[in-house]
Order: sequence, then structure tokens, then C-alpha cells
Amino acid sequence: MELSIIIVNYNTEEELFQCISSITKSRINVESEIIVVDNASKKDSLNKVKNAFNICILQNARNVGFARAVNQGIYHSEGNYILLLNPDTMVEENTIQILLDYIKEKKDAGCVAPAITYPDGKLQPSARSFPTYTKVFFGRQSLLTGLFPNNPITRSYLSLDIDRTNPQEVDWVMGACLITKREVLNKVGFFDERFFLFVEDVDFCYRLKEHEYKVYYIPYAKVTHKFGAATNKFWYRSVLSHNYGMFKFFEKHYNPNIALKFLLFLGLFLRVLYLFIFHIVTDPFKKLVFPRSTSK
Repeated sequence: MELSIIIVNYNTEEELFQCISSITKSRINVESEIIVVDNASKKDSLNKVKNAFNICILQNARNVGFARAVNQGIYHSEGNYILLLNPDTMVEENTIQILLDYIKEKKDAGCVAPAITYPDGKLQPSARSFPTYTKVFFGRQSLLTGLFPNNPITRSYLSLDIDRTNPQEVDWVMGACLITKREVLNKVGFFDERFFLFVEDVDFCYRLKEHEYKVYYIPYAKVTHKFGAATNKFWYRSVLSHNYGMFKFFEKHYNPNIALKFLLFLGLFLRVLYLFIFHIVTDPFKKLVFPRSTSK
């Protein structure tokens, strides 16, 4: 088996169906398999997928988190190459083969990822630089980025000025779609299961760099990502999980002293507080101004 495609699913029945449909329409020139690891979705929510596709489905009795579910899929897979794909993504016809060809060509590649866009075609900042004690407070939804939208720290952190026409090395890429090698996983380790949801991709790419592998971004390989199809209903859990994951990342890789750890915790706490207030204030406004779009 050359390629294993692993999808971690949680209550995204329709999106998962569309994702697998896009895979089956892809031009893949090697033997491949699709493995769906389901994190205790609603009863019978996978019936449509089961009836339509010849795939392997691993069903968990509880939600074990993204990283652990990915590892389950890897353990059950047979491919020399592992493609991770979110259930709320759709791949273009040639994307998978482009990624596979590129990672085969680049012997120093630890993982390779495509350009990721929202459904409206707008580019997602899916290839970024590693967080630092400064950059971590200039993220996509941070207060500082909102106040100073084009500041150089945000632009650097989100890699907004990188070349979007040619393949290039970046620090890390989103786990919504990336391809890696089994031999690489065996060397650097699988995904760290201490990250329940979010930041496990940052950690994985950081470990790749520590083992002198490179992370490549391929802008002409395209994937559409709805971003948060399974998490938008419980946005507060996502906010908490992301910031907890970021704290664990700093604790694991940067070994902060007590003072830095306290300042980091305080800063992340204030960011969580800001995001909670932002959602509480803006959600009623959205429902008032855009009642149709928020009732779906």
C-alpha cells in the first residue's frame, strides 16, 4: 500500500460525505486506502458514508481527541505515506497526487501541505511561523491584531508575505491537510496525545525541524476548508482547547521559568477572556442583522 488517507470525524456527516466524494474523484496514481476515525459521533450519523464508500471506519466509544484519533488511524494504516485530512475539507482533482509526488521527490521533507482556502476562495493562513512569547499574542483573532491589523508581527506570525506562487519551506502547516512519510513518523514519533485538539500540528512540525526535516508549502495544490464545521457549535471549547494547547507547546519546547510561565498563562487567560467577550457581544448582533445566515 502506497498511500493511507486518515480522516478524524466528529459529527460532520454531510461534510465528511463531501470530503470523501472529492477524494474518490481525485486522480491518484497509486494504491490507496481511506480510514475514518470517528470520535463518538451521534448514532447512525455515519450510515450515509458507510453505504456509499468502501472505506475503513474505526469508531470510538468516546471522543479521544484529534491527536489520539490520528494515531489510531496510523496504527491501522498500511501506506508508506500518510495523508491527514479534516472531514470539512474538499480536495481538488490533482491535489493529492501533487502532494504525494512532491514529498517523494524531496528526501528532506518531513511533511508537505497545500494552500487552503475558505469556501469563498479567500486564502487561510495555513502556513505560519512558530509562535514566540511575542507572536503568540498576535494571532488571527487576537485583540492586538484587531487593533493593529497590518502590524509586522502579525504578518510575520501568519506568514502573510510569503511567496504564494512557488513551493517553499515554512515553519509549520495546519493539520487540516498534510502528507508525511511513515519512516518519518517512526523516527520523530506520532502525534503527541497530550494535545487534545489544536496545536498538535505545530508540535509535530517543531519536532520535524528538531530532526532536521523540512516542512514544505505547495501553493498550487488546493484544498477548500470550511474551518470549524464540528467545533463552531461549541466555540468556547475550541477557544479553551487552543489556548491550553499553546500553553503546553511553550511548556514542552521552550522550557519557560516560573516567571515566564506565569506571564504566558496570564496573557493566554486574557486572550481567552477577550474571545469570550467578543463572541458574547457579536453573536446576538449577527443574529439580529443576519438572521438567515445564523439560523442554518
